[in-house]
Amino acid sequence: MAPSVTVEMDMKQAVMEEAAQNFINSINVPLDLNECNTYGSCSQTCINTDGSYTCSCVEGYVLQPDNKSCKAKNEPAGRPPLLLIANSETIEVLHLNGSKVSARTPVKGSSILTLDYSYREDTICWIESRDLASQLKCTKITKAGKLTDEWIINVVQYLHNVQQIAIDWITGNLYFVDHVSDRIFVCNQNGTVCITLIELDLNNPKAIAVDPTSGGRNLDIDFMSPVTSESDQL
Repeated sequence: MAPSVTVEMDMKQAVMEEAAQNFINSINVPLDLNECNTYGSCSQTCINTDGSYTCSCVEGYVLQPDNKSCKAKNEPAGRPPLLLIANSETIEVLHLNGSKVSARTPVKGSSILTLDYSYREDTICWIESRDLASQLKCTKITKAGKLTDEWIINVVQYLHNVQQIAIDWITGNLYFVDHVSDRIFVCNQNGTVCITLIELDLNNPKAIAVDPTSGGRNLDIDFMSPVTSESDQL
């Protein structure tokens, strides 16, 4: 019996020594720092690698010599990149250097709540509010950034509580965030047919974005609601 006990003890000792060595080795191996968790590591897309990271840019932008910043491509040359900026009083189209191309102001007594751009139709749509009524308006934007024809889309849903809009530029569908009724609804391009998309577990939704290109026949929808803390409930 003695030899078998000795062999068993030797095996246990070997296992313990191996485990101890593995633990020591794991301590000595430096942990990889995820640089992508640091704000500003990349201008747009960050990919963490073992001991380093790589930056890249989304379609329509090119990576700059610093390997972190992205700059809009001027392609095609006859269609320079533009900025759309809106406040309650005006919609402005700007060059990237800040110079103004064109602007659109609402009718007197109205204010602009939100806007979005349809890439396929070269169209800007926004919600214009006045007193207890709100309208969905759209305008064409030329390649040079000029705002031309303007029209109203008569949406069958009540828009007064809507403060965010997003356009699926592939189908033309319009997505709205109603922060009072706590719901997200979608309408067809003409506004004649609307359905409620999400209304459960929403608490004062504030923003929405759609990405019609990311999922093939599917549509990615991202929305944001404020987080309620315990102090908010007191």
